[in-house]
Amino acid sequence: MARIACQYARLSELVSDEAQAAARWLSADERRAWESMRSAERKRTWLGGRTLAKRMLLQLLGETTWQRVAAAEIHIETRSTRPGHGERPVVFVGGERLDCGLSIAHTSRGVLVAVSRDVDLALGVDLVCRADASPGGLAWSLSTRERHWLATGPRNQRSGEQIWAMKEALYKAAQRGEGFSPAQIETVPGCPPTYPGTNAADVQSLESWRVDGHYAALAVVRHREQPPAPVAADGLLAATA
Repeated sequence: MARIACQYARLSELVSDEAQAAARWLSADERRAWESMRSAERKRTWLGGRTLAKRMLLQLLGETTWQRVAAAEIHIETRSTRPGHGERPVVFVGGERLDCGLSIAHTSRGVLVAVSRDVDLALGVDLVCRADASPGGLAWSLSTRERHWLATGPRNQRSGEQIWAMKEALYKAAQRGEGFSPAQIETVPGCPPTYPGTNAADVQSLESWRVDGHYAALAVVRHREQPPAPVAADGLLAATA
């Protein structure tokens, strides 16, 4: 498998001075988006996510190209053009799109980022802060097998929040523009995950772990290009078996 970098950092270590961090790490468009945010917590977590992501992207660029790049020259576009539907982050360097995989997750406490230069791999990460989770609040999203996994193990070792983090991570990596439907995603630890429309063999990995009071998860999915539909000589769609 291609090299994938995945890193967690505390928000307090990433953003000690918000104004300085914004000036150093954000592109002009990102700076305007950040300044327009009304929620102080949203501004802080969003800035922390950009900071860690760009640290890792700069390291990646340093390993693959001789060109020196300033953090403000890197722009990460994450806004969905269709509310409620998934779109993966797109990275631009000096206005040119960078072929890479990137996923960012954050809570009020920390940030998790994964990055890879393999353009065929889609990445998904998620963080769930255990202190903020509501016990039993995720039951509606669990499959029969997920409920069984939770019921048959020690309570202090098995958690619905762990499964939720894995569902979110897999969705981010596997989605093709559809909305998030957690009840249709099955992620039983130790078993092959299932995602609608995705071949199990294309899920390269799905792992979860504990870090700094969180459940963290990383999913890696290989997306295969769909073969073009056959076209008849007269330009009409040919029938297929």
